[in-house]
Amino acid sequence: MNIVYFGDVSPTGGTGTFYLRLYDLISKGHNVFPVISTKYAFDERLKKKLSAHNISNVEIYLGNKVTQKIEFYLHLISIKLKFEGFYMYLRDSLIMRWFCLKHKADFVITSSGGFINYFPMFRFKIPAIYIMHSLLEEVDGYISKKLSSGKNIQNKALVFVSNSQKNTFMSLVKSEEIKKRCITIPNYALPPQKIKRETAEGKITVLTFGVLEHYKNPDVWLEVARRVTKENPEIEFIWAGTSGKLEMYRQKVKDNPRIKYVGYFDHPIDLYKIADIYFQPTIYETQGIAAIEAMSYKIPCVVSDSIGLPESVADGISGFVSPIFEVEPYVKNIKKLAADKALRDKMGEEGFKIYKEKFIEELWAKRFTDLINSLSE
Repeated sequence: MNIVYFGDVSPTGGTGTFYLRLYDLISKGHNVFPVISTKYAFDERLKKKLSAHNISNVEIYLGNKVTQKIEFYLHLISIKLKFEGFYMYLRDSLIMRWFCLKHKADFVITSSGGFINYFPMFRFKIPAIYIMHSLLEEVDGYISKKLSSGKNIQNKALVFVSNSQKNTFMSLVKSEEIKKRCITIPNYALPPQKIKRETAEGKITVLTFGVLEHYKNPDVWLEVARRVTKENPEIEFIWAGTSGKLEMYRQKVKDNPRIKYVGYFDHPIDLYKIADIYFQPTIYETQGIAAIEAMSYKIPCVVSDSIGLPESVADGISGFVSPIFEVEPYVKNIKKLAADKALRDKMGEEGFKIYKEKFIEELWAKRFTDLINSLSE
């Protein structure tokens, strides 16, 4: 079967990682033609990631003369200025159809950080899966109207990574046919590597992974870290992840050696070895794969109640779930775990059980394989 696989990919981040993992799965039994949308098209880190997954035939969504001409002429007639939804529908419809015809597609898969991208696949006759990684707060009026028709929807599926994300989307669309096609398939964490924990006696390390952007809540994280380290000299905080704001945050903590911004980290395993607590106060998190990875290493988690995180971390069982912007509950829960090794061990074990029951690769792969087979029958 020929599968054209559209997706948003960047050198870092969960959406790009998901794209590559699904490529590995579907390329085992099908002819897959990867088409990626990215502003990092010529980034060396991205090329390295694609090469690691043996992807040599990748095409860029707006990276060839045909697709660039389509966008140019639509801009020329100024459709975008007044009708954003219609413009995106028309542009993506033409571009996606061109790729599907070029590769004689039998099946289409899209993996998107925003629902407006790749939307026209719902109107194609061939079977398709639309995987959504973001949370929508509204749906463009034109797109909502198109969705409500339900045409060609019987051989389509919308996949979400958490029930909370799925339920929010379903509340925004009117079509009952579309709602019937919505399913949840959580992402998985890779099996934990065999490691020797290197936690030091009398020292507690609180770890966070994520880009240093507003939606990861770095200012609340920093306030929590300052409060905790001021009162507890044995505790240190590490944020692994980067952005253009990295140096700014490093300057903010230059006088506190127990709050560290280590930037992009190639080998997360080296940080999991030393971590006692995983901390993720994110504003916007549809699932929270880093928290699941921490659970796979039996590390208890302190997380926000954002979207899908409470579905990953069981409050009071594998960690603690706190209100997104409230500093005091984070401080209280981190200090509680730091002071009680038996509690850390117990919650770590419970988190590992949840990981094995819900977030392993075999379960994820079976769900996607069964879905593709059912839609292509």
